[in-house]
Amino acid sequence: AAGMTAEHAREYPVIGCVEMGSQGRTYNSSDAALFNLPLCLELALGEGHRFLGRRLPGTRFGARTPPPAALRTFDDVVAAYRLQVRHAVREMVQVISWLEETYRIWRTTPLNSMLTQGCLARGRDVTWGGATYDFTSIQAAGLADVGDSLLALKSLVYEQRRLSLPELVEILKRDFLGADKLQRELATKLPRFGNDDAEADAMTQLAADVFTEEITRHRNSRGGRYIAGIYSMTCHQGFGRITGALPNGRRATERLSNGLSPVDGVDRRGPTAVLNSAASLDTCRFANCCALNLKFDQRTVSGTTGRHLLASLLEGYFAKGGMQVQINVLDAEMLRAARSDPSLHRGLVVRVAGYCAYFADLQPAVQDEIIERTAHGA
Repeated sequence: AAGMTAEHAREYPVIGCVEMGSQGRTYNSSDAALFNLPLCLELALGEGHRFLGRRLPGTRFGARTPPPAALRTFDDVVAAYRLQVRHAVREMVQVISWLEETYRIWRTTPLNSMLTQGCLARGRDVTWGGATYDFTSIQAAGLADVGDSLLALKSLVYEQRRLSLPELVEILKRDFLGADKLQRELATKLPRFGNDDAEADAMTQLAADVFTEEITRHRNSRGGRYIAGIYSMTCHQGFGRITGALPNGRRATERLSNGLSPVDGVDRRGPTAVLNSAASLDTCRFANCCALNLKFDQRTVSGTTGRHLLASLLEGYFAKGGMQVQINVLDAEMLRAARSDPSLHRGLVVRVAGYCAYFADLQPAVQDEIIERTAHGA
């Protein structure tokens, strides 16, 4: 789908965390930028303004979209979200183009170019578009947060009509102050991505489609393609700190969902349901791949029976079209002990978000996230 021949596409290595490229033929620019999807939904509900921080007269962070009272249908909300994504992608492409122009002058890569097919024949460095396949790759963070939030809006505002959109937006701007019961309901009672729920999965697909469609409509400054990925490394932590409250019950400044994974703690129907939700998404649009994290407790996957269970889960996932999964087999109590006293488990290695790291070396917020990820058991 990204323009490779089938033969070249199947002859791939994994570049870094999860990104794939045709061996010896690709200039992937595989982490050109990371993109905050939930912030675009926030802007869509705020007429282009953010919920956090002081609004200065005459300033607007995003595109001008209609006020909440004018978003009379759920389709209107989706249209406003799409416009904010389009606006942000355009700004991002402009900035990346400036960077790419600078690289062509100050950061050429002759050794890489000598080893990449197409460059010698064309007499061009990879930074000038010499590679056989040329991409600029953009990753989205917070996908499940947007999917869950769209479903919450559709259900509470436009189907049940329990409150108006302006009323909900004011509650979000206050970070659920005085609306704790509503916040708990949004966070715990509604269907969520990661539980094999068709409607929640469809909303997450919609959130992804808006992003991938806007990314892939652009060409980079070398004449190559823009492609999309769904992984966030640890940027969902930093992005969360600048993102306001969301309709899925997430409070302001909390971390966003990680890669293709569900929001932490909402996957309540076991690993099969998580894998079914992930496999339901059209991953052929994620040409720079995606990162799905799963955590199991040691008792569930230990021994011959546990290994067969894990193998069967993975075989079923890939048979349904799943693209990628990475697994931690950890003891939550051990992690808590290592967080309290790093000297106890200096050699403890965990899978973070496409890469491994020593648990003791991670920032406390990232340690907390790994501890709080749902541990699937019997």
